Amino acid sequence: MSSPSSVQIIASSGNRIKFEVEMELTGSLLDMESTILSVSNPLGCCATAQALHRFDTDASPIEVGGIKLTSRTQSNKTYYSPYGPVDVVRPVYQTSRGGGSYLLSIGSLSTGHPKRNPAHGQVIIKPIGSAERQ
Repeated sequence: MSSPSSVQIIASSGNRIKFEVEMELTGSLLDMESTILSVSNPLGCCATAQALHRFDTDASPIEVGGIKLTSRTQSNKTYYSPYGPVDVVRPVYQTSRGGGSYLLSIGSLSTGHPKRNPAHGQVIIKPIGSAERQ
């Protein structure tokens, strides 16, 4: 690896991910702790992105509250993890009658609870603001 610190996925199979981490430990203990943190957070973000992907929908039609929603496009969104922001591409849903566009809360899919995600309480469907409409 060319940089003093880096993280990359070298293998992924089923529920397992194998990372390769390389860092250069030089300078004071404070410098080394900073280097360790600079590798740990990207590793956490990378693992979180993989975890989010496993809990997201595959853009197949879904039914919520008796209403059928189909994916009409995808939208780049940022999930704020404990390790830093994680950019993910999410399917955007809409009814066949048009109207508002919606994103499903990843948390409701991951916890089985319709109004909670692991870190925050959110509703299962939230309208995309007019500035974010596709």
